[in-house]
Amino acid sequence: MDRLTRRMCGGWGLVEGCELSNPAGMRRVVERLAAYENTGMTPDMAAQFAKYEENTKSMVRDLQELANFKFAQADGKIAILPKATKSFKPVVDDDPRDNVSTAMNLFYVKDGWTWVRGGGPAPDYADVSLCDYIRLIAKEHGLDMAEGDDDAISMEMAELLFDGTSTIDGIVATLYTAAWAFAELREKLKGYEATKRTAEDLLRQRATPFENDPFSMVWIAFKNLYPDKECEVFWDQHQEDEHKEEYGFTSFPTDGSTPQVLVFAEHPVNIQTETFAHELAHVAVGPEHEHDEVWEVAFDAIFKEYNRLGDLMFAKPEDGEAEENGAQRA
Repeated sequence: MDRLTRRMCGGWGLVEGCELSNPAGMRRVVERLAAYENTGMTPDMAAQFAKYEENTKSMVRDLQELANFKFAQADGKIAILPKATKSFKPVVDDDPRDNVSTAMNLFYVKDGWTWVRGGGPAPDYADVSLCDYIRLIAKEHGLDMAEGDDDAISMEMAELLFDGTSTIDGIVATLYTAAWAFAELREKLKGYEATKRTAEDLLRQRATPFENDPFSMVWIAFKNLYPDKECEVFWDQHQEDEHKEEYGFTSFPTDGSTPQVLVFAEHPVNIQTETFAHELAHVAVGPEHEHDEVWEVAFDAIFKEYNRLGDLMFAKPEDGEAEENGAQRA
């Protein structure tokens, strides 16, 4: 860019050809100044942009393009995304791709029984049930064990466990026990990781004395879907009859600070559970959407995640399954 100003002893002046006595030169100066001002940027902002351009080797071809970018951002057509944070990476993985992840997911529960990932014979190394895995060990090492059905093997391993390390059978029984216990723990961990929250996040959440607190479940569903959305939640109660049919509302401060959700306590719990989800959907999409289709999508998503959590927490085991997710049947 050709500068129209230059450094002088007393400060800044115009370059040759742009003096006050030269109308054409002054027109160039005015047009250049107008181009800068049309961007809506202060000199400090322009300096920061220039630094960004230098660091990233990016280029804006001319000032009008920069102005268009600024106007598009103001109209909401361009969003500058926040720097991505480290995402939650679960331990439980049904399709591990590396050695560590495979080891952490070596034993898992399937159809109420423990399975060994890649425990089958060569060359396929298919997944096999733990009982079949014990049968393979017994056959390959000539052990007099694991000749009955799966239930019989389960009982046999429990008895052989008392041998400890004094016999090979006892060592195999220890492996069997460790495997189904590992699978059971993995299932428990899977339930926690379904919340997509770290252990620290879960500890920071406020405790509730109710095992089936619907408000807590709605909140967890909301945070699972919108972990970066924040709000403050309060119970309230009407002091007059004028607004007694109002169930709740969300306040978005004009200064951009944290939104506040109020839920009125005089209404039934089952109604206010939905009211809470209703207001959290407003927090998720912002005040500009009110009750439009964008808000409806958010509300439906919270509702579905709430139901998913309920199924995960309170679903009854199918007939024939063991009491603890079936893992004890190994």
